[in-house]
Amino acid sequence: MIRRYITYTILIGLMVALLGCSDDSTGPDPSEAPQLPELQNEEAKMDVSFFKNTNPKALATASSATTQNYTDAKNTAIGASSTLLYGNTYQGFLSAAGQQQPNYNNGVWEWTYSYSYQGTSLEIRTTAEELNNKVEWAQYWTYDDSQGNSYNDYKIFEGTVSNDGSTGNWTFNVLDPNGTQEIPAIVSKYDITSDTQRELTAKFYDSSGSLTGTYKYVQDGAEHTLTISTVSSSSDVIVFWNTDTGAGYIQENGTKHEWDSNQQDI
Repeated sequence: MIRRYITYTILIGLMVALLGCSDDSTGPDPSEAPQLPELQNEEAKMDVSFFKNTNPKALATASSATTQNYTDAKNTAIGASSTLLYGNTYQGFLSAAGQQQPNYNNGVWEWTYSYSYQGTSLEIRTTAEELNNKVEWAQYWTYDDSQGNSYNDYKIFEGTVSNDGSTGNWTFNVLDPNGTQEIPAIVSKYDITSDTQRELTAKFYDSSGSLTGTYKYVQDGAEHTLTISTVSSSSDVIVFWNTDTGAGYIQENGTKHEWDSNQQDI
């Protein structure tokens, strides 16, 4: 589902070079700029430690028992957790901003840095506006390779994070097939209530801007639920597990496949 990011060879080369660049701007406002955000909040990630740390074996008293249901659920949950690490791809784009001094103008902080090499130029602006108990973030790219490929103020991502980091939402964009307009690739939000209560939702879109699928993860104490919905399927895939009991199930095509506290199929 995650696709069509800017050409990696260009990005990697430019970002490495940007990390070595400096900026002469200074912040005229004496107050402290907000700390650059985590696009992939560590506390909002899926907790799949149960699957990573549990390796069931067939019971001697039930030699015919299998752990297929647990294994299917494990593969689905770990695969989903990797898919939901999309923020890490964009986090690198903020790296160079941490090397700069921001400007402050009309209530908005702005980190600006640029790079040019052999006719290719790139300017990246990261902005932050502090509102009531939250900060609105955005990053814009202006690019020109002197060979007819260019864009101006392409908003690569935008989002809002509460001051305490407990809630947030992000929209990660790509350019449409014509390379003229930004469209959402991923729209996500999270809500962290406590160390054992959290909710994460991510919606994925195709190159036309149409929704292709939704991942939703909810933790409520020892109970964890992952729901995967796709427009190509009439039924959701649901994985449920309880870290206290060790039991759970995976539901596919409307049928629930359970395992017990020893991860044996029921």
